[in-house]
Amino acid sequence: MTNLLIFNKTDVLLYISINFTYPFICKALHIKGKIENVVRFIKYNFIMGRTFKNIDVLNELAHKWLIRTGNGKVHETTKLIPLEELEKEKEYLHPMKIGIEKNIKLYKEHVVLQDNTIKYKGNIYSLPIGTYKGKKTKVKIYPDGDKLYINDVYGTGIAIHNIPTIKGQFILIKDHKRRKDKSIGELREKIIGILGSDDKASQYLKLINKDKPRYFKDNLLFFERKANKYSKESLETALDFCIKECIYNAKSLCEIAKNKDNEKNQNCCFKDPKINEKAPDTSYIPDKSNINTYQKIIK
Repeated sequence: MTNLLIFNKTDVLLYISINFTYPFICKALHIKGKIENVVRFIKYNFIMGRTFKNIDVLNELAHKWLIRTGNGKVHETTKLIPLEELEKEKEYLHPMKIGIEKNIKLYKEHVVLQDNTIKYKGNIYSLPIGTYKGKKTKVKIYPDGDKLYINDVYGTGIAIHNIPTIKGQFILIKDHKRRKDKSIGELREKIIGILGSDDKASQYLKLINKDKPRYFKDNLLFFERKANKYSKESLETALDFCIKECIYNAKSLCEIAKNKDNEKNQNCCFKDPKINEKAPDTSYIPDKSNINTYQKIIK
């Protein structure tokens, strides 16, 4: 009879946790059961009543069980075969979110500043817009070599920064300054309304998108911040000028509109010094001195 190794319950459960699951942060308590159910299914359907020589044999049996039963049978709820569905969905799957592979216990909480940054060991690191949600907003950071991993409080990775060797640096990821709460379509319609001329504005935005597709949303966001400061007339004049001169840039258009408004204000405030000026009175005759007064002084 072959001598079999005997594993206690703790060893088997440890094997299951290492080989069948990966660290997963439950964002709500009601999700926790879904993760636990996976372990229970493996424990009672695969492990219970099974004899094996060692972990390598158990691992081989586990892979066969996954193909045959775990992923190969029709799911009772969905009525679909998981292995077949996985193949269909592979093209839609994204890589695991950054930061998940790091030991969660090593992450330390850090306060987020109002400008969506954190200070860490003499340097300032950027965070995505909207990270700051009040005085108690925190993130979790984990330095690893020359990298700084930053997660939200739920463990989802939001940034990876290079740690500079020099202190007093501001480390910025440009994408962090871009607002992602509004779609390009919504912004585009809003900017067309601000510029005041539907056809010309629509044409101009298409030209910007064609000339600088990578920075199209940045241009829209710049329009949203600045264009309302200028008059409709100045914006339309600037729009005509930019189309004519092939200037496809939100900042340039706003600068031209600003100059037009300044010119109008100067013309309104300018006063000709000759206007309303009182004419001199030519009928006035100045007093004349009497020579006898000076003669008496000399004597």
